[in-house]
Amino acid sequence: MPKSRHVHSRVGALLLVTFAACAASVAAQPGTGAPRQEQIRSGPAAERKPVTPVFDPNLNVKQAIDAAVARATADNRRVIVVWGWEGDPWAVRLRDQFAALDAARIIKYHYEVVWADIADPTAGPLNMAVAQIYGVQPDPKKKPLLTVLHGLGDATGQALVTVPTDGWEDPRKARSSSPDYALYKIHQFLLSHKPPALKAGQIIDKANTDARSRSVPVMLNFVEPFEPWCVKFRTWMEQPEIASIMAKHFVLAWVDLERMDGSEQALDRYGGKNADTLPWFVFIDVDGRRLAPEAGTPGKKEVALGFPTGEEVPQFAQFLKTAAPGITEAELKTIQDSLRAASEPAKAPAGTP
Repeated sequence: MPKSRHVHSRVGALLLVTFAACAASVAAQPGTGAPRQEQIRSGPAAERKPVTPVFDPNLNVKQAIDAAVARATADNRRVIVVWGWEGDPWAVRLRDQFAALDAARIIKYHYEVVWADIADPTAGPLNMAVAQIYGVQPDPKKKPLLTVLHGLGDATGQALVTVPTDGWEDPRKARSSSPDYALYKIHQFLLSHKPPALKAGQIIDKANTDARSRSVPVMLNFVEPFEPWCVKFRTWMEQPEIASIMAKHFVLAWVDLERMDGSEQALDRYGGKNADTLPWFVFIDVDGRRLAPEAGTPGKKEVALGFPTGEEVPQFAQFLKTAAPGITEAELKTIQDSLRAASEPAKAPAGTP
């Protein structure tokens, strides 16, 4: 059954709007600001909750950073390491503001975050040594430092910048008693250091080049990063037994409709302009010609499956067979059995803003 495509405002526009709203809240008349839906919301309900620890003294920070860099690299994000100490009220507030609605969305799209305790009697000295690897010298007597590490690219895992947060909550720099100045600084930091957007055209061109060298078709997958069915489809596709079959017969390319430049134009180019379901996928040959699903024609609606479930499963298998005639019946059975087992309703990923 098709899964309705959600209408999201594209993230670039959202970030520009919220950034402008935050900047305006600093410079505007006291007590004024942008409309509520355009502001960074600090989450007052979260501030009323009992304070929970910000840092985990048992965390192996170096391993956590390495794992975060690996995830960030795979998804064109960067890593923020927060060097601070438990009991610092500003660290608590920083944690809470990172979880506020708009900031949380930017972080979810563009960053992994690791919290490193530099004052714990046991973990502190170890984490101070880790900080030195990145050229950072935190001071437990001062407010947290934020280090941004590169994700995708030649400088993967290397420090891009380290920014002190002293003064970010200085009430003298706000025009009212609201916390807008701190929110503005956090938002400015997040926007200033997010990774550059990948270009959908380059992703597709590389997939076509790889496919041409192997004489196999390309499966183009158009997704939104936090749409539950898109997450479910990619997670299913990455299972080892499925990934090995798909990699044998196809080059897979993933086009992020939220974060890649030119993604909507690419969707239009391959026939998905009026797609009402996500994920939306298409199989193309080495010359860019569409193999499956068959394009819609006058009087014949195009078939769009989203995540294949129920009677769509054999239809998906037929698409695979049409695009890659060499795929075996045993491989198709493995795929269909796996899809049926995975056909429980999709749920939003934990922590999705």
